[in-house]
Amino acid sequence: MNVFVAALVAFLSGSEAGISWDVPYEYRLGFSHLSDITLDGTDALLGQNSWLEQRFRLSPSVSWKPLTLKIEFDTFDGIVDGDVTSAAVAHSRVARSHKRGWAVDRFNLREAYLLADTPYGRIAAGQMAAKWGLGLVSNDGRAKPAFGEARGGDITERVYAATKPLKPVLKTGFFSDLAVAAGADYVIADAVAQNAKGDIAWQVFAALMHEPEKAGGDRGGLYYARRWQTDRDGARLDVNVLDAFVEESRTFEFEKGALTLYWAAEGAYVFGSTGMVTNLAAPEGQEIREWGFVGRGGLRAGGADVHVDLGHASGDGNPFDAEINAFKFNPEFREGMILFGEVLAFQSAAAERRFDRPDLLAVPPEGTQLLGTNGAITNATFLAIAGSAVFAKLWRLDLAVVLAEAARDIIDPFYTFRAGEARNFLDGKAGGNYLGTEIDVGLERRIPVVKDLNVRVRLEYGHLFAGEAFADRLGRPHADVDLVYGRLSIEK
Repeated sequence: MNVFVAALVAFLSGSEAGISWDVPYEYRLGFSHLSDITLDGTDALLGQNSWLEQRFRLSPSVSWKPLTLKIEFDTFDGIVDGDVTSAAVAHSRVARSHKRGWAVDRFNLREAYLLADTPYGRIAAGQMAAKWGLGLVSNDGRAKPAFGEARGGDITERVYAATKPLKPVLKTGFFSDLAVAAGADYVIADAVAQNAKGDIAWQVFAALMHEPEKAGGDRGGLYYARRWQTDRDGARLDVNVLDAFVEESRTFEFEKGALTLYWAAEGAYVFGSTGMVTNLAAPEGQEIREWGFVGRGGLRAGGADVHVDLGHASGDGNPFDAEINAFKFNPEFREGMILFGEVLAFQSAAAERRFDRPDLLAVPPEGTQLLGTNGAITNATFLAIAGSAVFAKLWRLDLAVVLAEAARDIIDPFYTFRAGEARNFLDGKAGGNYLGTEIDVGLERRIPVVKDLNVRVRLEYGHLFAGEAFADRLGRPHADVDLVYGRLSIEK
């Protein structure tokens, strides 16, 4: 932290003309109403139907070329009033089990780092949010999803350097914009580790990317990361991540306006081993082999945008063998607002909880903390069709349809072990793989007040037609799920 204090003193003691700063902020107040979600084979319900939550985020930055100091933190973040989730999922990362919206000790430092742009490249060190590509694996949680809210993101203590080695020689052209980067992380929080809970994770990474100087240009790259982790129980995780992405667009000018076609894709392969999960087939731990991808294609014209996403996350149809195959997207990569973020998130959290109950199982197996999806897309193939339109300059209408099918049977290890046959989260017979169809619609109004002060009012509604994958022990389908979300935000 001394380096940041010293840098700040240097900024403030410099020439005022050479200093620039910016203080983006956002306060949001959201109200949600969610219909009942069944958690398990006993027909237990989530128990959270209506609640009010808030968050205030401040993101100041100060620049004195070539140095920039960036800080970001959240406070007053949580439920203000209303229902909380049931005790069956209280321990999980997705639980909304406490009313802490006004707690003065709820201060979450997301970023505090120093960045230097030199003639030879960029160097940065400190705590920062991390993202690569479309956010399939590494996602900073900063971008607002089409529906719902960004709530987390990958936070690391990071040092890295990036440069365009051919730029001084070639000046312009494709190869002049090729950049290489390398760095190291001590993980504070991401989809796999939570340092505050006792998980210790280190990783190193390297990347080759095409990063044009002009914003909005074609981008792409290759990324490799190697992680060493020891979890809160002393179990190890040793994995490698290979990730590639590309983003391109083409604009065509016509007499009455312009049409932009764009496409993007990202794919990742994760391999390694872990001692977090053991069983009779793998008493020392399991091998990891999992993969996922997403492709996107769309067009923009005037204030309208339509795109299609097609994605796949590999599944694992046998939790009792020697290999883990279920790939998880980063939870901040969203498709829809109910299926993955609510229903599967909380049903899998309840499955994790069953192993921690001594009345059900005297000695819980290792690795139960990996059962929860944390709201991530996993074990699924999905198609999402989405569109938005801006009208009267200040109104925006969003519409999305998400169809999803499980890549492999949804398996609940506890119910499967007890019954001696494959069972799902509701103790129903596994085999029906259609997850469902979700329809979401949103309407937003932006109200400019004065310079650097905007008010946004948004209303969203989602409906999930639950599929056969959620049939219970009597073969009954899960009831359809509705979610209404309203948000008032004040922001720069």
